Amino acid sequence: MKRVQGLYLVTTSLPIERLVEMVEKSVEGGVSLVQLRDKEASAEELYYKGAAILPILKKWNVPLIINDHWSVAKRLGVGLHIGIDDGDPREARDFLGSNSLLGITVHTDIQRVFQFQKEIDYVGVGPVFPTSTKKDARPVCGIDGLKRMVDASSIPVVSIGGIDAQNIALLRPIKPAAVAVCSAICSAADPKKAVQNLIQKWRVRPD
Repeated sequence: MKRVQGLYLVTTSLPIERLVEMVEKSVEGGVSLVQLRDKEASAEELYYKGAAILPILKKWNVPLIINDHWSVAKRLGVGLHIGIDDGDPREARDFLGSNSLLGITVHTDIQRVFQFQKEIDYVGVGPVFPTSTKKDARPVCGIDGLKRMVDASSIPVVSIGGIDAQNIALLRPIKPAAVAVCSAICSAADPKKAVQNLIQKWRVRPD
């Protein structure tokens, strides 16, 4: 069964050894989904990174989602996340098959959710807060923008952008299905403790 809930880790560009260690500690801490995002890696490098962390994720029953690279997701047999300019979700669904997770970025465009609701499993909404992780990030949608999307969407909403231990509790009343975090985990000295702290402050523990 496809489940999109809990704390959603989005990785950044890291050497493979450090990536493996960080992902392992993160899932030990309670991360529910992992998106492999590395804008500096080639498709082949991304494949090898995905292959390195996939056994860890399978052990913990945590889905792996590849950012943008359709062929890598297909080759690994895992999920895919695509941005607004990264292709047609209908074509992506046909390419991946029915069993793989497929998520798209919508920012604040609810019509995009309605347009592709039969093909996708979740929508990424944000940036909720200012972020330096994504250089081409759209304008901040804020708590109010996130709430409008959560209230209107029939698809699970993943909040993303600038989320850390200082502001994650602000999302509690909005009740997104999942909260995506990058820097607050990837840059932490102890990713496991960072994850546990984020979950405690959000007060939503994965099943």
